[in-house]
Amino acid sequence: MLFANHTFQAAEARTGPPRRPVVIVRAFYAGSRRFGAMWTGDNLRREHMAVGIKMVLANGVGGGAFCWI
Repeated sequence: MLFANHTFQAAEARTGPPRRPVVIVRAFYAGSRRFGAMWTGDNLRREHMAVGIKMVLANGVGGGAFCWI
């Protein structure tokens, strides 16, 4: 939680006019979508893609709206 939160705060502090920064995290947790989007990792093979789709759907049920495969 601290990495995503601190990255968000640092990126927000560096912008001139207040804008919401884009933070993409791989090690996510419940509530991490407040600070950034989730990334399921690199998918090299078809089997990995199938698992990634299941993970994205499960995160969607849990409230994770923004997720990259």
